Amino acid sequence: SSSINAEYGGSLDWVALGDYLKLITMLMVYVSAYKYLSKYLTDTTFDNLYLDRALEKYNAHAEKNIFPLNTKERGKYVRISQAGMTAAERYMVTRSSLKALIYCVAVLVVEGCDRILVLVCTILFKYGPLTVEHSIQLTEEDENGESMLPEDLSTVHLTLDTTSCFHEPAVTDLSVTAYHLALTSGLLVLSVTQVFFLRFRHAVCDSFYPVRRKKRAEYLHTKILKARTYKLKHAAEEVFTRVSERNKLCRMFPWLYKPQCVLCSGRENIQKC
Repeated sequence: SSSINAEYGGSLDWVALGDYLKLITMLMVYVSAYKYLSKYLTDTTFDNLYLDRALEKYNAHAEKNIFPLNTKERGKYVRISQAGMTAAERYMVTRSSLKALIYCVAVLVVEGCDRILVLVCTILFKYGPLTVEHSIQLTEEDENGESMLPEDLSTVHLTLDTTSCFHEPAVTDLSVTAYHLALTSGLLVLSVTQVFFLRFRHAVCDSFYPVRRKKRAEYLHTKILKARTYKLKHAAEEVFTRVSERNKLCRMFPWLYKPQCVLCSGRENIQKC
C-alpha cells in the first residue's frame, strides 16, 4: 500500500474522503426522511397544504362543498402535480435562489479579477524586466600623480538585471471556470425545482398510509370551512359596526347626512339593498 500511495501521490486519501462524504450525505437524507415521516404520522397540521384525491372524495360526501377555492385559498393550497406554488413555497424558492445567485455572482467576480490580474502580470512580465549596465572609474593617485590601483581594478562594471523579479503568470484553465459555472447553474436549477422534490415526500407518505391520509384530508376540509366561516362572520360584524356608527351620527347631526346606503353608497333602493 505504501508503494501505491507513493506512486499516486496520496490520491487514495481523497478517495476515502469522498466515500466518507457520501456516507454522511446518505445518513443526513435518512435522518431527514425519518423526521418527516414521524411528523406526518403524529401531527395532522404538518405540511397539510396539498389538495389530493382523498380530499375530493371526502368533500363529495360532506355537507358543505369547499370547491372551487377562492383567490386567497388558491395561493395557500395547491395540488401536488400542479406547476403553481403556494406563498410559503415561493418564499422558500426565492430565499434559496438568492443564495445561489450570490454564490454565482461571487464566482464570476473572482473569475473576472483573476483574468484581470493575469493580464496585468502578463504586461509586467513582457515590459517590466530591465537591464542597466554602468561603469565606474576609480582613481587613487599618490604624491607623484600615478594611479595606485591596478588596471583591472580601476574600472568597475555594474549590471542591474530585474528579469528574475518577474515570472510568467499561470493562466487559469477554462475547464475550472466551466466547472464553477456548471456548479452554480446546478444550484440555481435545484433552488427552483426543490419544491417539487419536496412534494414527492408527501405523495409517498400518502400512498403508504391511506388511513392517515383520510384523517389529514378531513382536517384540511374542516380548516378551510372554518376559515371561510370566520371571514364571513368578521365581515358581517364589520358591516354592522359601520351601520351602527353611521346611524348614531345621523341621529346626532341629521342636517349633515342625506339618506343613502352604507353598502353601495347609493341614494336609491336603500331598503332593497
